[in-house]
Amino acid sequence: MCGQAERAPGTSTVPTCTAPKKIRGFPAGFCSETGYEQDLPTKQNILCSRQPVRAVLRKVLEPEPKSEIAQNISAKIRDPESFSVSGEPSLLPLSIHYQIPARKRFVIVLERSNSMGLNNRWSLLHGELFRFISTLPNDSEVALITFGSTAALTLSPTLLTSENREGIYGRIPRRHLEEDTACLECAVKLAMKTLSLGSPMSSGTLILITASAAKPAGFGEMLQTISEGSHKVYTVAFEKSIFYEARLLAQYGYTFIVHEKHHDVLAGAVNISDIFTSILQTAGGVKLRKFHQEQKISDDSNIVSGTFVVEESLRDNLWVQIASPDEDDIEMFELTNPTGKVFEFPKYEHGLVYFKLTGSQEPGIWTYRARLFQKDQLVRVSIQVLAEPSHKDSIVLEAWTSVDYEGVNALNTPVKIFARLTSHTSPVLDSEVVATIERPGVSEPVSIRLRDTGSGYPDITQGDGIYSAYFTQFTSEPGFYSVVVTVKNKDGSARLPRLSQSGDSEETCCGSSLPFSYTVPITQFSRHTLVPSFFVKEGSQFYLRQGSPTRNDVFSPSRITDFKLANYLDDSLYVTLKWRAPGNDYDFGQAFRYEIRCYTNREALREENFNDMGILVHTSLIPTPEIYGTEQRSTVGIPWPNEVFYYAIVAYDEEGNRGEVSNVISVYAEENPPTPAPTVGFGQEILDSDAYPIHESMPLTSTGSDTLIYVVSGVVSAVLVVILVILLAVLARTRWSKQIKRSDSSQIYVKDCESSIGGTLKKNGSYPDISKDNSLNSARVWRDTDSCEKNSMRKSPIPSISDNLSWRYMEQNKAVGQEVAGVHRQHSDPNSPNPPSTDSSMYSSNDSESNGEFILGPGPRISVMEDFTVYRDLSHLDSNQEYFSFSQLPQELHGLSIVPYSPGYDTMDSKLPYFDTMESKRRHISLV
Repeated sequence: MCGQAERAPGTSTVPTCTAPKKIRGFPAGFCSETGYEQDLPTKQNILCSRQPVRAVLRKVLEPEPKSEIAQNISAKIRDPESFSVSGEPSLLPLSIHYQIPARKRFVIVLERSNSMGLNNRWSLLHGELFRFISTLPNDSEVALITFGSTAALTLSPTLLTSENREGIYGRIPRRHLEEDTACLECAVKLAMKTLSLGSPMSSGTLILITASAAKPAGFGEMLQTISEGSHKVYTVAFEKSIFYEARLLAQYGYTFIVHEKHHDVLAGAVNISDIFTSILQTAGGVKLRKFHQEQKISDDSNIVSGTFVVEESLRDNLWVQIASPDEDDIEMFELTNPTGKVFEFPKYEHGLVYFKLTGSQEPGIWTYRARLFQKDQLVRVSIQVLAEPSHKDSIVLEAWTSVDYEGVNALNTPVKIFARLTSHTSPVLDSEVVATIERPGVSEPVSIRLRDTGSGYPDITQGDGIYSAYFTQFTSEPGFYSVVVTVKNKDGSARLPRLSQSGDSEETCCGSSLPFSYTVPITQFSRHTLVPSFFVKEGSQFYLRQGSPTRNDVFSPSRITDFKLANYLDDSLYVTLKWRAPGNDYDFGQAFRYEIRCYTNREALREENFNDMGILVHTSLIPTPEIYGTEQRSTVGIPWPNEVFYYAIVAYDEEGNRGEVSNVISVYAEENPPTPAPTVGFGQEILDSDAYPIHESMPLTSTGSDTLIYVVSGVVSAVLVVILVILLAVLARTRWSKQIKRSDSSQIYVKDCESSIGGTLKKNGSYPDISKDNSLNSARVWRDTDSCEKNSMRKSPIPSISDNLSWRYMEQNKAVGQEVAGVHRQHSDPNSPNPPSTDSSMYSSNDSESNGEFILGPGPRISVMEDFTVYRDLSHLDSNQEYFSFSQLPQELHGLSIVPYSPGYDTMDSKLPYFDTMESKRRHISLV
């Protein structure tokens, strides 16, 4: 139901989404439904889903449809005969009921089974029960019931006095039983009877202290018995010794769970102390406030010391307590007040070491000092200071959660934690409020910051002194959670608001903050309070990510409710937007990214239309989310001017969970039409003056005829035609010359000499011309026989390998038909910038009868590429120097006699015996 988000325990459940009685623009009463602004970020819209008050009231007050079944009206009348018109009416006798103030009755139900002896539970309870009984008001009654396998009334209801408190506490058994069973339902039934002793109309308080891990067989009947009475039930249980159904007892009161982390006795003692302090405040009406708590470790000299501040408005009945894992560790404990008075005689009793200073004490800085018995290791102690208010303006801290007795499911519902901080009737602003949540199992506590921002998620109104936050850090297992809220004013930022005395301020409909004119600072203070435990029915789900367990994130970032227009950028279609960063899980953590959209219609930015209709602002213009509460800005562009655009923003987390759409803002950029540039020239008054005569252009005419115009036009046209013809001829000649040069430079010259053995080398195949880039431009026709003469000067203009390097292949005993590879040639001019051209041909001999003849045929080809760097370096080599490695020759050429070619080779004396026999068989073969 809307309006219950910030409902404190004991307050009314009437919806808080109400509007002022008088609103400007509307008649007296509530806001009109027709003119209601459902998009304003008001408390009414946040709590009541954008519905006006009239709509909410109409839905609540709408009469139920008439039932078709006839109702017996007379059955609802206590005395139908008194309504009879026949005869004299008979009236019921007069009865008077009155109620006298009833004493507060407390029935303590204490379990004595063997499980109470674990983790020092029994001794810790003994000490806190003593403080509880010592602090109860004098007009209270106390009864005691203990139970194991059976329940017994140890102390009947007894009125507390200043003389019998010690005796009442002495009725608590000093030892627990060795029994493992405990009859919980027996003890509860006996307690309900004890509460009903005397006047049946009186109400009481049942304090149930149990460590039963098993659900009683008659648990349902026990709940029924409790519901029949109007008594409050405060359950104190231990985390490791409690059944989950015990949470149902909280529907009749509150449930407090003692968390025993790593068998930490000191932490357990503090937890139990906070539980009984909370019971004293709520059930006993004792205005006891805990304002200082800290833990200290002894130094090398076994001394523990420190200070605390006693406030001016909180200094009555001071209680200072020191605790250690073993009460025998405390050897000396003393206090010193601000005036120097020393209190050096504390009380050592019932497992406690404490000072109880009745009456008003000195405000200011107090110091304490304790000496511990010497041990082999350092000792950790806890210091707690409590007092009662001495003034009505004392600061009061209250805290609660949004979870009822049924519990909550961690997969879909976050827990809201609230704390109210007031000074008399005024809220306290800008305080540091932190909630520490104890979680089940071995999980460490989690601390979160509570804020009074009025954002609506979850805090509704800013400046009302109610601080709130979301809790989403659940464990994977179900169980009980406990919350301790601490408030501090270390840096002096806390303030009290003060309203204006003029009273002429006009009420407005909108806003989510309380008005005030100015604030006043508050002195340093601190408060601690314990929130009743809540139950989580199903924990969070975890999965492995990179080898580590990761919680399945099901909670989205909180809604941004302060989306605003910061400013316009001059002479541009850009505006700056600002907002405060949300969290990752509502207000916890840090979001992953933002998404801003705009549209000309507000309806396009609703929840159901945002992703489909909104115009997305480019991500490069949007910043990365910062920590919660940090102000962020973004400069975005308006699609076009002279039209209203609406903007909204949402936040996403790493898992893709999207928060709700923010409040919508409107932006309008006006662009005026361009102003025409002023005319440069003379004014009309100047042009009309006689000082500037008007000169008019006259048409071009001939006094005689138009023959002259025709002649001039014809001559110009003829000249243009001649010039065009000349240009075309030049272009054609240039293109033709280039084609001739290209044709001449691409000729391939091949030796086709007649063989002395009658064989003729003939071209077997034709290969593509790839020598077009040769620098040879001569058009001279060469015969292929010109290169066959020994001393011929008319050799082919194409560079031949014979001009640089050649070998003679000679084999005396050559088999007929010996095959040699074809030749692949590559020419290069070292001085030419053009790349070398290549060409290849294959030849064969048609005379294979001679033994010494080489046959170039279709056998396997051998290509030896020329190294042009060799050509450049041949100038410094003589004819006898070998620069070719025989091992690099193909396998087919191994065994041949290869003689380096020299310029004078062709002119060698052929009459020598060797060449005489081989002259007819000599052939020139170039290998590349």
